[in-house]
Amino acid sequence: MNKTTFKDYKLAIKEQYLYAKEKDVSGILENPTPAQLREFCRFLYEKGISRNDEEVFRLFFEAKEGEILKKAIDRITIDKFKTIISFLKAEKDTDIRIRVELAAIMVDFKERPYRVFSKSEQNEFVKEPIHVALPVITQPEGQQPEKEISKSKGFTYWLGKNKFITIFLLIASLLGGFSLAKFVFPEKQCMQWQNDHYEVVDCTDSEKNPVENTIVPLDEKLLNFRKVEVYDTTTFFNKQGKPLYWYCRVKGKKEPDYFNSLGNGCHPETEKKLNPITQYIINRYVLVK
Repeated sequence: MNKTTFKDYKLAIKEQYLYAKEKDVSGILENPTPAQLREFCRFLYEKGISRNDEEVFRLFFEAKEGEILKKAIDRITIDKFKTIISFLKAEKDTDIRIRVELAAIMVDFKERPYRVFSKSEQNEFVKEPIHVALPVITQPEGQQPEKEISKSKGFTYWLGKNKFITIFLLIASLLGGFSLAKFVFPEKQCMQWQNDHYEVVDCTDSEKNPVENTIVPLDEKLLNFRKVEVYDTTTFFNKQGKPLYWYCRVKGKKEPDYFNSLGNGCHPETEKKLNPITQYIINRYVLVK
């Protein structure tokens, strides 16, 4: 039986985070902020959580006895989520159990809490080394190895005797396979705006889908650029008063589109200039919802 430790539990949660952020359509887990994580917790609570998860929420959000959990979530300072972000991104470790358990909930790690994980005999995230057992061929006394090799194994044995030729053939096979892969699966060097984020695509996709958004050269700086939803509880400015979101008015829409960064300065669909969020825009469009 494999004994799983709390360190194994933390490692499994971090690996689950790498998987979860790829599947997260909201984009929150890709580059989370403390304010977004609080909104995410509120969403999870309203969606419905288990008794174990509710116990973790009450401890983390310091809910008073008999207090509605949603009020405790709204009351908590968002700085408390910074340690969760550092833990998930493997920037700073933590042994505080309640923080780790909250991280497990956010990435939807199935074998939570730790007491469940620790009872697992073998967890899918605990990877065991693969050992390949090779057959041992014993030669009868007085016989030469060549005579024991059957005709079906003759070419394999010949390769073993000619090491330089074997190495050459292996290198040639690898290079040939690499070239074929480059031809069949060309490297994607372009991107396309899809719904609320840029998706890396093949540069020739524009020929297949000419009516979709324009395919542009790949810019890795824009892969974290996303259109987001904002609420009256969203933190719009940092401590120095600088904006954390940008907006753009779109014709035909009642409210602007909001983005998590300036990007390249333009709306990815209309190409209109993005503007930093202001208190007027917040009062005019966000607080009236």
